[in-house]
Amino acid sequence: MTSRFSLDADLKPEELQQRILNTYINVRVGIGVLGMIFPFFLWLVGRFYARLPLRSSISMYYHAVGYECRSLRDWFVGVLFVVGIFLFLYKGFSRAESWALSIAGALAVGVAIFPMSLDANKKFWFTLHGSCAIGLFLCMAFVVFFCADDTLALIHDTNIANPARVIARLKLAYRIVGLGMALSVLAAYILNAIPKSEYRTFWVETAGICSFGIYWLLKSWELRKTDVDLKSARGLIRKTDGKLMSIAPKSNSPSQP
Repeated sequence: MTSRFSLDADLKPEELQQRILNTYINVRVGIGVLGMIFPFFLWLVGRFYARLPLRSSISMYYHAVGYECRSLRDWFVGVLFVVGIFLFLYKGFSRAESWALSIAGALAVGVAIFPMSLDANKKFWFTLHGSCAIGLFLCMAFVVFFCADDTLALIHDTNIANPARVIARLKLAYRIVGLGMALSVLAAYILNAIPKSEYRTFWVETAGICSFGIYWLLKSWELRKTDVDLKSARGLIRKTDGKLMSIAPKSNSPSQP
């Protein structure tokens, strides 16, 4: 007897495989979006739920207590754990990328479990919290600068119009994002050394987090367009001179950038 819920009774093997492998991309997109909205969530929910004014930095939301003892500490720790565990478990397309993301994941958890010190005499950069935060940004910047190009050559094996132009645009976008992350670390250092910098540190940190989120979403778009997950699962990808190359024929359906 056919179940009334069997809407995909005639689903082809290839369609089922693509559906399952789409989970890989969807999780990537979800984590990228989660990371980008994280600082804005703390700001807005803190404002309307706990009646908290904007904190001087993202990490200060760990300690902040507002109306009727309401706090965003659980959210702060929870989101960092989710993102950190995902980055730790995620495997990139090279050992360098996998190691960098694994270390970044461990450091994200470290940012959560080693809260920012409220002692004004302690320099942010020389605390466990500060070291984890800086290391996290540096690992993510490493991925953007040194691993982003690994899969770009696969665009030539698709029907995307003007693949060379698309590759050049993505390279430029990745470089800009990486530079934005590096500058955010430098700016945060300078602002932490300036008394009464008020909320500027929060926005600099937000810019750094959003930069990586933009990279993560752009890379997810690229990976979806090249079907790298599906081709890898079918053994149709090889690595030559540090770059991934497809040994599969181009897809029959045209794709636009």
